[in-house]
Amino acid sequence: MNENTRTRLLQAVGIFTVLLISVTIGFGQTDAPKPNQYGARDPIVCKDKKAPAKGAITATLAAKYVNCERDKVSGQYLYLVQDVKAEVGASRPYNPKMDLNVPEIDVRFPLYPIRGSLVSYQCNREDPNYTWMMPGKNCTKTIEPEAKGFCYRTTFAEWRCHMWDTSNKNENYFQYVAPPKL
Repeated sequence: MNENTRTRLLQAVGIFTVLLISVTIGFGQTDAPKPNQYGARDPIVCKDKKAPAKGAITATLAAKYVNCERDKVSGQYLYLVQDVKAEVGASRPYNPKMDLNVPEIDVRFPLYPIRGSLVSYQCNREDPNYTWMMPGKNCTKTIEPEAKGFCYRTTFAEWRCHMWDTSNKNENYFQYVAPPKL
């Protein structure tokens, strides 16, 4: 085999390999999640949760951080909250007997109780194959008028705020509603 033929053969094998990889990747991507597959707004993500660096958290920041903690995709569901309102109470020290589920808490800083209200959504993917799950009516909405929780600093100097209403009143629970949009 002369050098010219060998070069062309190697080029053809290279092109075939690139095409094969492209086709394989393309097929793999058909099963990848599609943007906005829930017909809803995207979850709010806080890139920086370090404010305030000193002192008490404000009600505005507490509401924002609650939104960031509760907005997420988990398993097959999209979880969103809207209309978060919060008020911040007086600080109190960390209590290991009472404050059980506070990952990465920096015990040198106080916790701040918060209370307020919000509307939460749990949404399924929009799927026309499910006749019971009509597009645009793929969420469960819960009004949480008596939400309570707390904010605390982590060992990474970030704030975490959690707030939920545990009253579970049936009149605050609605199935087959539209997802929240921007």
